[in-house]
Formats: sequence, C-alpha cells, structure tokens
Amino acid sequence: MIKYCRIRFSKISPLTLLCLVLLYIFWGFEFFIVKLAIVSVPPFLLAALNALVGGIILFVFMAVKGEMTPKSVDFKFASLSGFLLVFASAGLIPVTVKYIDSGLVALLSGLSPVMSVTLEWLLLKKDRPNFLTTAGLMLGFTGLTFTIIPAVGKNATISFTGIMLGIISAVIWSIGVLATRHAKYTLSLLSRNSLQLLFGGILLLALSFLLNEWQGFSLYALPRVTYFYILYLMFCSSLIGYTAYLWLLKNSTLPIASSTAYVCPLIAVIVGITFGGELFNRYIVAAVICIAVSMIFIANGGLRK
Repeated sequence: MIKYCRIRFSKISPLTLLCLVLLYIFWGFEFFIVKLAIVSVPPFLLAALNALVGGIILFVFMAVKGEMTPKSVDFKFASLSGFLLVFASAGLIPVTVKYIDSGLVALLSGLSPVMSVTLEWLLLKKDRPNFLTTAGLMLGFTGLTFTIIPAVGKNATISFTGIMLGIISAVIWSIGVLATRHAKYTLSLLSRNSLQLLFGGILLLALSFLLNEWQGFSLYALPRVTYFYILYLMFCSSLIGYTAYLWLLKNSTLPIASSTAYVCPLIAVIVGITFGGELFNRYIVAAVICIAVSMIFIANGGLRK
C-alpha cells in the first residue's frame, strides 16, 4: 500500500506545493472554526455569509477580466449545482457541527468521493470499478460503519441525528458533484463557481430569514474573535481554498489533487481532539484509517483506469 500513498514532492512545482499546503491547513481547520463560529452566529446565516461574500468577490473579479458572459444554460446548471453543493450540502455543515464533533463531520464529508464513484457506477452505468477502486469503496463504507456504531444502542456516545445529517450532506454533495461533472457550461471554472456560490448563498440567506435567525442577532454585538472566524471561513476556506483546489484539479495529477480528501479530514480530527477536547476512541481511529486508505485507493484506481 505504501507505493500508492507516495507523492514525490521533489517533482511538484512550488505553486502546486503552495496550493496543497494552503488547502491542508485551511480546510483542515475549517470544521473546527465552524464549530467555534456557530456559538455566536446562527448556522444558516454563517453558511450564507460564507457563500455570498466569496461569490461576489469571484463574480466581480471575473467580470473585470471580461470572462463573465453567462448564457441561459450556464444559469440553469449553476442554479442546480448551487442548490445541491452550496445550499443543501454545505449549508448543513454548520447545523451538523451543533450535534457532533467537528472532526467527525469532516470524516463524513470526506466520504463524498466514495459515494460519488458508487452513484456514478450504479446510476449512470459507468464502467465497472477496477480492483483498487472497488477496495477503496469497501473500505470507505467500512469507515462509515465505524462512525455510526457509537451513535446506536443504549450506550450511544454521540448524536445519531448528527451522524444522519453528516451522511445526508455527503450524499447530496456527491449528487451535486455528478451533476456538475456532466453539465455543459460555456463559462470557465471560476466564473461558474461564482454563480454557484451566489445562487446557493441567496437561498441560504432566504432560509435564514424564514427561520428568524436574525431575530435578536446583531453583527455589531459579536465577540471580536468571532469576526476572525467569519473572515477565515469567507476568505481562507471559501475564496482562497476553493480557488486553490480548482487550480490543482486543472494543473496537477489526480492523486495530488485527491490527497485533500484524506489529508484534510485527518487534520480536522487532530485539530478537534487537540484544541477542542473532542471524542477520541477506537471507532474514530478505525474510521480515519479506513476512509484515508479508501481515498488513496480510489484516486489511484481512477488514475490507472
């Protein structure tokens, strides 16, 4: 298995290495920052601010470059992706963190590639997965089982509701990824991403109003440190992080870009345990190992295929 984990950093360009480091740090800390932020900011409002600010900045940037000339087909696909990825999936993350540890939410989110490959094979009738990919799928769902075990039975130690919300978020993200992958855009990656963020952010803001999250809430009354959390999520996690990820997808190899799927949840678990005193037991350890190895197998299985 070691040969599948090996990434030869000596052959990686400085810009690629910079993008990887930024992603590992920014996305690795993201879930714990969300957990800290929702103490003072309602969950859907937090998700709305995160999406809207990033979407507006990207939209203005691409418009200045003269690359923002969307057609009706772009609005159609961007609205679908924005609904699934930004509103329905990412919008559930702050809510899920209210029920279970941030590291566990990150682990469940890391299962999205496993579910995407499975859905693409079963629903879209793509080629049958090869041995590595199949092994990765089996390990991924084994890891999912380990995350569910502590949430069932009389001696449950974590919230079953939180686990279900995390799984639903991962499944919706997987569906959104498939819908986005097979969409026929005329816009560039950054341009379409700005539309997705704007559409999803508007829906999240509307939901926040419908749920009366603004009642009794004031941006001016927040603790100073909360402003840092909000800015971190807006710029480091959303704007910089997602832009770096898109760049990796376009300019690096599949194993390098896919390494974020297993490195970031691992870092999130370590951060949650170290700084938040989050749950640490044999089930979490087993889930981390299974999910991390499954991502490595799926990335390399797809490369060979």
